Amino acid sequence: MKKILMTICIVFAILSIIPTYTAQASNQSYRHMTPDEVPEEQYEAAGKLYKLGLFREVARNGDGTPNFALNYYTTRIEGLKILIRFTGEEHKARNNNTYSPFEDVKNKDIKYTGYAYNNDMIHGVTRTNLLPNQQLTADFFFTAALQILNYDCGTDYQWCQAWDKTDVIGLTYNKYNEDDKNISRGEIAEILFRMLKQTPKDQELSIIDQLIETNAFHTLVNQQHVKSKKLHDAVKANDKDLIREIVCQIINGAD
Repeated sequence: MKKILMTICIVFAILSIIPTYTAQASNQSYRHMTPDEVPEEQYEAAGKLYKLGLFREVARNGDGTPNFALNYYTTRIEGLKILIRFTGEEHKARNNNTYSPFEDVKNKDIKYTGYAYNNDMIHGVTRTNLLPNQQLTADFFFTAALQILNYDCGTDYQWCQAWDKTDVIGLTYNKYNEDDKNISRGEIAEILFRMLKQTPKDQELSIIDQLIETNAFHTLVNQQHVKSKKLHDAVKANDKDLIREIVCQIINGAD
């Protein structure tokens, strides 16, 4: 099976006119709306991805529940981390020691950018600058999402109009365009959740089936990313049929 992560092509090479900012501890300093205004579907999507180990919280609420900061925009570097976590291969990025040419990337993020750079995932706005703290925009994110689904930038779609392709395949619904490129963490979670059931171009298995068949959940459990006890126990029992059943329950909201 073609590795999901190797197909990611986050096009950071073109510099958009968007504001820079001083990142807070959570790197979520563009507020999109209040938490109460976030659609319930986005909370549900983030929660299900979180149980599967494919989406992380940025903090803990006072009651101990995960805070996903769904009402905030995010940055290029955080968008990269979100995508790598979604593919189930974050452990490879965190253990990576390959070369990263980007001088504006913080030490704690060099392993991610080095891994991404050496796997043809990202390009900088110059040879040595990524501008990692600029706001992640929809065209950049959709380009990555489409590459995960094995669509080729420049052949199957154009990066500057990637939302046209995501509309056609059902990841988005005519929300994004040249005049509205903003994309929140909640919207990212919702789109990633939709991607789980998508089958990449010219492949036979959906994203979620690929994660199951490649034993990605075994690694996610070992990394303590999986939050569902049922899925954790199924993985420890090495029962692939039970793993598939529990995963389906989580996706359908039955767990």
